[in-house]
Amino acid sequence: MKERIIDAAINLIETGDPLHFSVAKVAKALGISQGNVTYYYPKREDLVESVVERLILRYTSTSNFDFESGKNKGELISKKFLRFLLEDARSPKLVKIMIFIWSNALGNTNIAMHLAQLYKMPVEVHLRLSGNEGTEKQSQTIYALLTITSIINGLVPIMGIANSPFNYEEYSVYLESLISKLLF
Repeated sequence: MKERIIDAAINLIETGDPLHFSVAKVAKALGISQGNVTYYYPKREDLVESVVERLILRYTSTSNFDFESGKNKGELISKKFLRFLLEDARSPKLVKIMIFIWSNALGNTNIAMHLAQLYKMPVEVHLRLSGNEGTEKQSQTIYALLTITSIINGLVPIMGIANSPFNYEEYSVYLESLISKLLF
C-alpha cells in the first residue's frame, strides 16, 4: 500500500499543481480514506519526504547518464548532467517535480539533504572516473555549478518568473564554457 500511495502522490505532482499537494488529494486519487494514508504517513511531511526520496532515487539510479563514454570524461559528466537539468527539466512533468522538491526543501532539512544527493551524484562519478586526476577543487566547482543550475530550475519557477525572457540555451552554453575553463 505504501508503494501505491507514493505512486499516486508522484502522479498528482506530475499532473497537478505541485504547490498545492495534500494528503487528502492523494487519498482521493487512490479512492481510499485519508486515514489509510495517515496510517502509513502520520504527517504530511512524512509523505512528502518519502515522495522526494523516491523522486531523487529515480534520477540517481537510472541509466539516463552515460558518463563513461568519450575521451574527456569529466567534461562529459558535467555537460551531460547540465543538459539533463536544463533541457530535460523543461519537460512539464520534471518542472513540476523540481518545483515540488524545491518548495518543500526550503523548509525541511531532510528534504534538502535528499535534493543535495541529486547534485552530488555527478561529482562522485567524476571523482570515480577521473581517479587521481579529479581534484577536490574540480569537484567543488562542479558541485557549485550544479547547485546554481538547480536553483535556476527549482526556484525560478517558484518565484513566478519562469515565463520571463530567461534564455536557457545561453545559460547552458555559459555554464559549459565556465566548467571547461575552470576544470580542464
